[in-house]
Amino acid sequence: MKKVLTLLVALSMLTMMGLAYADTIHINDQIRLYFDPSTPNGYSFGHGGAFYLNDTNTGDNFYTFCVETHEYFNPGNPYYVGGISDKTVDSGIELTPEAAYIYWAYRNNIYPYPGTGTNQNGDIQEAIWYAIGEIGTISSGAQAIYDNAVGKWSDIGNVRVLNLYSSYSAAAGFSGNVQDQLSLVPEPSTFLLLGAGLAGIGILRRRFKS
Repeated sequence: MKKVLTLLVALSMLTMMGLAYADTIHINDQIRLYFDPSTPNGYSFGHGGAFYLNDTNTGDNFYTFCVETHEYFNPGNPYYVGGISDKTVDSGIELTPEAAYIYWAYRNNIYPYPGTGTNQNGDIQEAIWYAIGEIGTISSGAQAIYDNAVGKWSDIGNVRVLNLYSSYSAAAGFSGNVQDQLSLVPEPSTFLLLGAGLAGIGILRRRFKS
C-alpha cells in the first residue's frame, strides 16, 4: 500500500509540474502588453510580437504574439480578457495546428529553427500569421519555421486565443475589441490526472487511519 501511495504522490507532483507550463490567466482579468525587452522597437512587419504580457490580477507574465494583422493596441494600456477561445473576435480567424505548434514551441524553447537569424521573433510572428492565412508572403526564416510546424500537431493542443477588449464594466460588459493574443492553457487531461491522483491519495490515507 505504501508503494501505491508513493506512486500516486509522485504522479500528482509530476502533474502539478505540468501545470506550470500553462499561463495563469482568466476571463475578466486585466492585462497590459509591452514590447519585448530584447526588441524594444517591436517587430517592423506590421508591428507584431513578441510582446510581454502582464496579468495585473494574477501577477503572471509571459510572452505572446498577435493573431490579427488589422487590430492594434497601445503598449502599457490596460485591457481586459473577454474570452479564451480558438478564434479571434473581430474576424473569426481560427487558430490552426501549425500556428498553435509554432507558439507552443516558442514557449517551450524548441529553437532555433533552421534559417532563423537575428530577427527570430519577427520570423515567428510572420509564420503564425501565415499559418492562419493572415498574410500570403513571408521571409525565408518564417518559411522555415512554418515548414517545421507542418504535420507536428493535428489540433491546437493547449494553445488558445485571448480575446481582448479596451473596457469592461459589470453593467455594460466588454467593449472595444483590440488585438487578440496567444496563451497557453492547462490541458483538460492534466486536471483529470491530477484529480485522480489526489483522490487516490485521500482514499489510501483513510485506509491507513482505519
